[in-house]
Amino acid sequence: ERLAQLAQAQARTDERLTRVEGILERTERVLAELTSQVKALSDNVGYGLEDIARVVLPGYLRYRYGIKIERFERRLFQIDGQPVDIDLYAEGTRGRKRIVVLGEAKARIYGREVSQFHSVVERLKPHIAAEVVPLMFGYFIDLSATEAAGKQTLLIASYQPTTEMQSRAVQRRRSRR
Repeated sequence: ERLAQLAQAQARTDERLTRVEGILERTERVLAELTSQVKALSDNVGYGLEDIARVVLPGYLRYRYGIKIERFERRLFQIDGQPVDIDLYAEGTRGRKRIVVLGEAKARIYGREVSQFHSVVERLKPHIAAEVVPLMFGYFIDLSATEAAGKQTLLIASYQPTTEMQSRAVQRRRSRR
């Protein structure tokens, strides 16, 4: 009788384990799907930010830094057999000097992202026959990013061009009065 009870208890345990395994498998599938959706959302935010940069930056760079470019494009380089993807690439001039702007669009920019971008830019410089102007464009720029960028990399928050140009327009209107 005792063995029969143990066998029944074992059968119930096996049944529960089977149910738990089923629940775990469903949970893993849901997590995988959620991960995929979050990645797609992140990609959409990133591409949206790049689109904003492509529209806003040419005028802002001309106004603020004297950099004249026509438009930005995405550019893929091959360096030492490795692909290097640049979100914002543009050729232009500053004064009479030919330049190439290399830009990265990130929603949130911290010091570590700036350092990583610096290494990418350093790898690309020998393959570009012009002065390189690195820039990073994002919604949020952390103090650590500002410190890491120093004077090497332009950091531009998405709201900066709008507020600076609006402020300048207000100043011009006031000076006309």
